[in-house]
Amino acid sequence: MLPAALLLLLGGLFIASVWDEIVGWLRKLFNSIKNAIRQLKVDDILHAASLFGLISSGTAKFIHYFYYKLKNGNWMEEKTRSEISEEKVPYWVRQKISGSNETEFTESEELRLMNG
Repeated sequence: MLPAALLLLLGGLFIASVWDEIVGWLRKLFNSIKNAIRQLKVDDILHAASLFGLISSGTAKFIHYFYYKLKNGNWMEEKTRSEISEEKVPYWVRQKISGSNETEFTESEELRLMNG
């Protein structure tokens, strides 16, 4: 019983000695969170909610391209991958690969793939 009481006393003394630092760190953390929330735009929240809804409903596997604009003005494109059967791969793609696992596509071929 005495060692447990001694440990509690020492722990309490340690926390008391660094209490101001703990409070300062928590204030800094909360201020950072508040600033991040202030910088959010309605569109950001709507996009996040929409994406969360898609993921939770299990339909996210149908998203192939996801576009968004960065704070610096640049646009980002994210592509998802999914496993498909050979029949779903266009014939000309199968012919182009013919025996290898990977190949490079020209920009016009990529556009052809995106447009079906």
